[in-house]
Parts: sequence; C-alpha cells; structure tokens
Amino acid sequence: MSAYLLIESGSASEGLGVHNFLETAAYLSQAGHRVDLFLIQNAVLLAVHDADPAIKALASRDNVSVWADDFSLRMRALGTGELAPGVHAVGMETLIDLLASGRKPIWH
Repeated sequence: MSAYLLIESGSASEGLGVHNFLETAAYLSQAGHRVDLFLIQNAVLLAVHDADPAIKALASRDNVSVWADDFSLRMRALGTGELAPGVHAVGMETLIDLLASGRKPIWH
C-alpha cells in the first residue's frame, strides 16, 4: 500500500471541496493506505473540539495521523488544549519531514 500526505488549508465554510477532500482521506484509509492529514491556515479550525466529525473519525483510525500547524493555531488564538482527540499540534518541520519521507502529497 501507499502512503499519502494530504494537506488542507481551508475551513468547512470555504466550500464543499474541504469535505470532499476529507472524504478522499477516509477513502484512502479504508483502502488500506497510510494517510497523514496536515491542517494548515484556516483548516486548523476543523480540528477544534466539536468542529468537524470527519476529523474525529479520521483521527481515530490506526492508519491515519492528523496534524495541525501550531503557528496557524496561534494566529487564530487557539491552544493545543482545544484540539479534538487524536489531533497533534506540530511545527512546519513536521510537514517538511513528511514531504521528504516519500509520501505522495496532495494539497487542497
């Protein structure tokens, strides 16, 4: 199976494409692929408690990791304690490491 890095930068209020992208992450995971979902810019709003059930579902899967950019969180006055269970606040160095790891990147 393959490993994918999906990078989301928009919030749910920015269009249906965001939820379609999350469905793509779920589909890849269900197909047995490794999925890393990196939330950046307004997408970190998806990761706060009770914000988006799709994020909670993805974060609970064994083959999915959900990452939220810590700078984007700070710029939106969000703390790491406000993140949904299973979502990890990380710096851009994690995104760089994921990009360099050979995962197939898809940016939305």
